[in-house]
Amino acid sequence: MLSGTFRALVKVLLNSFDNVQFTLSYTRTLDHPNIVKFHGTSLLKAKETTRVILVMEKCKEDLRSYILRHPKSVPGKSEDPVAVEEACQRLKEITDALMFLHEREIVHRDLKLENILV
Repeated sequence: MLSGTFRALVKVLLNSFDNVQFTLSYTRTLDHPNIVKFHGTSLLKAKETTRVILVMEKCKEDLRSYILRHPKSVPGKSEDPVAVEEACQRLKEITDALMFLHEREIVHRDLKLENILV
């Protein structure tokens, strides 16, 4: 049985320092129960480059790892009606997060099992 809620990880790729202010301004506004919380930033200087590190909420594992550890929780591989009910609830949580992003004209662009966190 799965506990907790699923959260989408919004990865932000910053290819220029000019994008930092814009990116951080909308990342701070992503307050939704099914989106990983953003806590702040840090700069990492290495040789000739500076990277912006986004500090985000820590989650236990991703959906891929969860499925591999709990194969009987996959509705197509289980005869347990609770597994189907839980999968439907988790799918609703994921779509709620995506709808929240889309309403703000944000596209995830890298939605995969590894980017859905528990």
